[in-house]
Amino acid sequence: VVRDGRAMDHFPAVDLVVGDLVVLSTGDRVPADVRLIDGVEVQVNESSLTGENSPVNKTGMALAVTTGGANTHHGGHPIPLTEQTNIVFMGTLVVAGRGRGLVVAVGERTEF
Repeated sequence: VVRDGRAMDHFPAVDLVVGDLVVLSTGDRVPADVRLIDGVEVQVNESSLTGENSPVNKTGMALAVTTGGANTHHGGHPIPLTEQTNIVFMGTLVVAGRGRGLVVAVGERTEF
């Protein structure tokens, strides 16, 4: 976690709040739902959410949203978890790469 311009190692996930900047790298368990803002070849194992064993490529790029808000697409329907390529979800495992992102949900408000 980066707070007040300082990187803090071994920061307890329970103390994260929405808006915290999280640094992730290979081997890290994702501590909250995080919107990636940049990354290098980030791949995540989302099997705990989707049941799929194959690593999922993630990106810091914005998703195309036409109506309804940040987690919806055309017609106001929620974007499926499998299409949210710029979000890494709490409880998933970073299997390759590194990245930074902003916490968007913690605790019971996560997808986990």
